[in-house]
Amino acid sequence: MTSFRLKGTSTEHNQRLIETLRDRYRIFTARRTGIARGDCVRVTPAIYNRVADVDRLAAAIAELARA
Repeated sequence: MTSFRLKGTSTEHNQRLIETLRDRYRIFTARRTGIARGDCVRVTPAIYNRVADVDRLAAAIAELARA
């Protein structure tokens, strides 16, 4: 399990990011409130996820971070 945020994002941006990951990339994430720095996106890969699934997540995040 991990959480991340893209630089300069707000609660609204994080919600749109979660929706984009779900709708465009078919990746399920959740918005959580971080104790120290506010909202973040939580990702929880599990034993049933393939390496290709994690690679797809990394590629999606990289693409969305550039946008």
